Amino acid sequence: MKRIILGGLTLLIAVSAYYYVQTPEPAALGSVAPTSEPPEKLSPTIPTNSPAASQTEMSSTPAEQSALDEKALRIAAALERFGDLRGRALMDALKEDPLAKGIGAEILLAMVEAGYLDSNESIFASGEFGAYSPMYMAVLITEGELSTEYFQRFLDLGAQVATDDDWLNLMAFSELDKGVIELWYEAAAVGPELHQQLINYSLYDGSLVLSDLIMNDKGGRYDSLTYSGDYYENTLETLTSYQSTTDEKIEDFYQRESAYIAEGQSFNIFYFHESSIRRAELLINYGNLPVEQRQQVQASREALKTDLRRLKERFAQ
Repeated sequence: MKRIILGGLTLLIAVSAYYYVQTPEPAALGSVAPTSEPPEKLSPTIPTNSPAASQTEMSSTPAEQSALDEKALRIAAALERFGDLRGRALMDALKEDPLAKGIGAEILLAMVEAGYLDSNESIFASGEFGAYSPMYMAVLITEGELSTEYFQRFLDLGAQVATDDDWLNLMAFSELDKGVIELWYEAAAVGPELHQQLINYSLYDGSLVLSDLIMNDKGGRYDSLTYSGDYYENTLETLTSYQSTTDEKIEDFYQRESAYIAEGQSFNIFYFHESSIRRAELLINYGNLPVEQRQQVQASREALKTDLRRLKERFAQ
């Protein structure tokens, strides 16, 4: 389940800014410097080695072929329509234009392949929002669901990654594929000096994948790593004292959120419970808790699961 379903650039910026402010304080971090010269702009057609083109060639059924042909046409049209857009205008187009629905990452990749964007060019002007490259924005606008294949294609085009706060934040998306994190880890030359920050970020967003990678694949368990900081303490307090939601509170929540939905606001109404369940799993697996606290967190996890089911049943009525 996604952290939040963003509706347009204004909400994207607000949520991203909130998320940035709430994340753990980073230490001094390194980054990889971007390149400077943009490639020559090509005609607005789908490159023959693009994912859309290669998938079309491999398609075996008429239905698959038709769907891929339609996507290729949409990407080509998007290149022509969005090619000269930058900053908020481009983000609005990728998030709101029906032409880009569901294929924002593919459009960004095609813009790089066709020369409309340099692989390390900032989407936003200096000081406008953040120095976010096309690859970074592809992960952000897909809310962590960018595939390993697409991430690798950006890298193959010269896209560079970093270990600054923005990138550590990005790698903690709960929906992010493990293969993407591994590619970033290697490309950014991440070492044990960042493992503590990474697991703290993973607790913040409830990323089971990131914590598992650091603790198991990268040896965090053997380094006696565990979560730390104010956010960890607050999370532990919440998950050792959680009380099941009453029927009255569920009904109140339903009435309040239904009003927002009726106004056209779209977001994940179950986020608190889903993310809290993931955080409970992380504390149980990697929190190095005393037996009594572990049992309390386990009980809270089960209560949260029950309450989440009750909420979903109420909204399904």
